[in-house]
Amino acid sequence: MYARSEPPQHKRRLAARRGNLASPPGLDHRLGDSAYLKWHGALAVVAIVAHTTLIYGQISVSATNILFNNVDREVVLPYNDPREIKKELLTPEILLTLGASCGLSSNEIATLTVSTIENSNGVRLMCSSNSKRPLTILPEELSSYFRERMNGHTKDFLLLASTNRLEPSQASDSDLRLLLENCSVPGAKLLRKISSHSWTNKAGTEQGVAIIGTETNGRAYLTTVTNVFRADEVVKSVVFLLVDGDVSWLYNITIGPRNRMVNLRVTRCDSKEYDPTYSKQIEEVDRDARAEIHRPIVSPAVGAQLERLKKSKLKARGINWRMSTELNPHGSFEVNPNGKGGDTYY
Repeated sequence: MYARSEPPQHKRRLAARRGNLASPPGLDHRLGDSAYLKWHGALAVVAIVAHTTLIYGQISVSATNILFNNVDREVVLPYNDPREIKKELLTPEILLTLGASCGLSSNEIATLTVSTIENSNGVRLMCSSNSKRPLTILPEELSSYFRERMNGHTKDFLLLASTNRLEPSQASDSDLRLLLENCSVPGAKLLRKISSHSWTNKAGTEQGVAIIGTETNGRAYLTTVTNVFRADEVVKSVVFLLVDGDVSWLYNITIGPRNRMVNLRVTRCDSKEYDPTYSKQIEEVDRDARAEIHRPIVSPAVGAQLERLKKSKLKARGINWRMSTELNPHGSFEVNPNGKGGDTYY
């Protein structure tokens, strides 16, 4: 599986330049100065949104160009080709569902259309009314939809997720609330907590080793420092599951003292691992494969060997199982001791 660290979302204002967005024939293109760059976790897709005014004859239409500068997929699946996702953005179904989910009225949605931008990886959202609200709200929704589709989510799931949003303040579970405060999760109401356990880091035990580099008189020196816990610390690990068809997402959070999140790992796995129809067979094959390898699973190479063996054994049983390394191609692999949804992280 893959893991991504979720930094706080932020926007960087960019100097908008006239001429970097193509206009349809017969349209006077006026580019404003409100372009911004938005990063989302470790996902490679970057969307630049620039507001424009398009004039055709005596009719003035407000528009927003949404450009996807990088269309590399985090994982290659049969249903997340960026060209097909772009076509989805042109359909009325997407406008109606996403528009309604973010509070736009049917009258506001009726004034909107989405078109392609010539020689570009983006789309143009146009609004024929004087209201600025649709072009303020919907571009981020469309950008998020494209981003999550590239991330591996299906169209049907994201349309369902748009009506199952959950704000952190609405979460009654404190662990879920902490997750949502630190991570953007589509369809958060669909999350299911599947495990939770705690342990205590005793005072005086080793916390970790740090290597500190310093420079004196032009010479570099490395100093190794061993950190120890000054007091007992109770730490909790919680895992939430989000199922989207054949692929599931595991949100694994580590919570330290004072209810502070100290680590977050988001990983993909084959949904069969949590499907009662297949889960027992997968667990059985996992035990057999571990016994056959005859050595501890302590390195990515051995972990990958275990996965290949499991895939082969499951295929012999007529089960098509996706390995963690297939669903998380950008991560390094490490096997989870319980053999379920192994751990892969950057």
